[in-house]
Amino acid sequence: MAGLWELSESGWDAMLGYLADPATLARCVETRHHQVEVTVIDRTAKRTLFVPRTADDQATIDEAANSYLRDVGLPQRPTGYRWFQRLPGDITVTDIDEAVYAAVKDLPRDHHPAEAVPAIRAALKGL
Repeated sequence: MAGLWELSESGWDAMLGYLADPATLARCVETRHHQVEVTVIDRTAKRTLFVPRTADDQATIDEAANSYLRDVGLPQRPTGYRWFQRLPGDITVTDIDEAVYAAVKDLPRDHHPAEAVPAIRAALKGL
């Protein structure tokens, strides 16, 4: 039975999901209330607070992910959703990570992300 992997909000995870197979992606409307950690340091103390993520915070996160996708030549993903990928058979997220990192390990450290796309696509198809 296939499992599901919830992709993070990062452009990296969006890229991996798309390169593996866009037909295996699913989404649902994001209804969770996210918080961000804020550390306040003043003369008397250092305090950590959790405050609601603002619309501007979310826009920054979404733009960063979509900017990454543009940089590697892939379609942007619509915002406002949680993204999931159906994993075939007994494939795990660890299997994906290991295959992807093995595929890019010999690229120069300063490579452009788009240069990794062919190797990543091949590694994911090989799973």
